[in-house]
Amino acid sequence: MQEKLKVITIGDYSISILKNYFKDNENIEFLKLDLDESIENLNTNFSKRDIVFLQTNTENLENLLEAGKALKEKEIITTTILEEKLIMENKEVLENSIDAIFPV
Repeated sequence: MQEKLKVITIGDYSISILKNYFKDNENIEFLKLDLDESIENLNTNFSKRDIVFLQTNTENLENLLEAGKALKEKEIITTTILEEKLIMENKEVLENSIDAIFPV
């Protein structure tokens, strides 16, 4: 079974450019972590083969750091996305990264 990339949104995003852009990609799983929720409460099993993207706005930066630390302790690779506009500006790089990880 092929592993998925996991994108965890911390806090509330009413409009996620990342999710809208990749909504039909079966290799990406989108998860939402409430501000007062522990990473342990997410309905998913994290493995060392996962690559997890963490996204939040600057107001929730502390929560993002806590989630990143918890995942690092499990030896899970994380990447932090602070502003979704960076995704659109680097869309091609992100697509190439996903294609390299999940070759067709």
